[in-house]
This record gives sequence, structure tokens and C-alpha cells, in this order.
Amino acid sequence: MKLRKLAVFLLASVVSCSVLFTPVSARDISNDTIPIKVEEYDHKTDQTTEKTIYINPSETSPAISDSPTAGTYGLIGTTDRRTKVDPTEAPYDGIAYLDLLYKSAPTKRVGTGFLVSPNVIVTAAHNLKYTNDEWVKSYTVYIGNQERTVKKTFVPVDWSANNHLVKDDYAVIILDEYVTDATQFTLSTAAAGTGEYTVAGYCFWDKGFNLYKHSGTVSAMTDSEGSPVYRYQIDQIGGQSGGPVYNRSNKVIGINAYEIGGKQKPLVSGVHTSYRENCSCNEAVRITSTIKGFFDYYVSQYQ
Repeated sequence: MKLRKLAVFLLASVVSCSVLFTPVSARDISNDTIPIKVEEYDHKTDQTTEKTIYINPSETSPAISDSPTAGTYGLIGTTDRRTKVDPTEAPYDGIAYLDLLYKSAPTKRVGTGFLVSPNVIVTAAHNLKYTNDEWVKSYTVYIGNQERTVKKTFVPVDWSANNHLVKDDYAVIILDEYVTDATQFTLSTAAAGTGEYTVAGYCFWDKGFNLYKHSGTVSAMTDSEGSPVYRYQIDQIGGQSGGPVYNRSNKVIGINAYEIGGKQKPLVSGVHTSYRENCSCNEAVRITSTIKGFFDYYVSQYQ
């Protein structure tokens, strides 16, 4: 997970980052489509290009204005309430561990993603293109503790062009293989209910890279920059960025991404990365009709 605007990232590991695109023909464009500019990196050719895709935002995002409950929680509080889970068991077998390496950072970092089809992974843009707009030098994807081969990655141009607004912090990873024996999550623009939602993701903790979860209620709001977000008193640690915020039906309403407030705690070598405690809340990129349309496009293109 990343500290909002102060860019606190997490420790991790390895392989290659990418971006490339297929132009859309006239017959693919209807009156309902909207254009999105994307950066594409192709792992096989090692080339980055900028193209325009046309998506169909088939659903309308609900208008919700309730605000989060005030509290002292990132860790929310000083006690870690998360539970370690087995990455080979459903639904955690559909959550991806991203082992990241940047040219400007000698240490490796960890991020999270999740499957929405056998070869399409949803994640946060800042995992693949950091806030200084540096593409990840290399990365490896693991699902269910098995290494997976990456084909291409795509990040919306607006992530850099709009100076890293929360609403643009989403990206897609296309695998060069199909993962047919893992959970596939469903993206939803439906309003969050009063029930429990789970945030799950990877981080460096307890002398290893482990998958953790914690659950609670969420609240929808619009942040000070106009981005639709979900906020919650659910514990998370840096590295869980890009992980799903989902219900018991594995429907994802947000992409976990930020800590709000709190106090930085230092790295303890071999035990954990740096993290924050006493955060006021944690935050996710809300799945809007545009974001869902973006991922639906790639699911259809690479099925």
C-alpha cells in the first residue's frame, strides 16, 4: 500500500515491465464508447507505446455521499488485526504477488494484484509506474505461489498527465498464460452495502512475503481532488496496494491503494518493512463505470 501523496511504498523483488496496443477499427467504435489513452509495454519486444482504446462504460456508477467514521487506525491503531492466509486456497489463490524492481531504487518492493479472467490481472498504476513516473524496471508475478509469465502491461496516460490523481490509479497486467485453477474476482460498480468487505494483499512481514486479510465496513466519498474513493477502518500494510476490496461473493468494489495519516514506523530488517500506525483510515480507488470498462476491454481483447 502507498502513503497518499507522501509515496510510502514497500519492500519486494523481480522480472520485466511492459506497454503496447492494437488500434481499434471503425466498426469497433459505437456512440456509447469513450476513448482512453494508455501506455503499453510489450515484454517480448521491450517497447513502450502510447495508443488510444475505446471502452464501453456499460454501467453507471452510483452516487454515494456518506463519509467514513473517524478513528485512529493504517494500521488503524497500533495493533495489527490482520490474519495471514494461505495463498493456495480460494479466494486467495486469485490474488497476485508482484515482485517489483525500479532503476532508482536499490531495494526491491512488493505490490498486489488480482485475477479478473484467466490471464488478466488488475492492480494499481503506482505499482507499475511510480509517482516519479518511472516504469518498473522488472517484475515477477506469482499466483498461488507459482511464478507466472507476463506478456504486456497497460497504464492510463492520465495517471501521469493528471499528476497521479486517485481516480487514475489503476492498471492491467496481461499474462502470457492462462491460470485456470484460481479464483477470478468480479468487478462491480454497485454501491457498497452495510455488510463486511475484505482487503487482502501481500507485504513483507514475519521474515517473509506473506498474504494477509482484514475485514470491515466501507464508506464511499469523493476526495478533495474529486476522485471517487472508498475509505475504511480496515488494517493494511504497504505492499497491499493493488489488492481487491471485495465482499463474500468475491465482487470487487475498489482497488486498495492508500494510507491516510498516521505515524511512520521504521523498517526492522528481516522482520517487516516500514509501515504506518494510527492512520485515520485507509483508502481504495472506487470501481467506476470507466474503470470497469477499461478492464472489460482487456478481458475481451485477451480472452
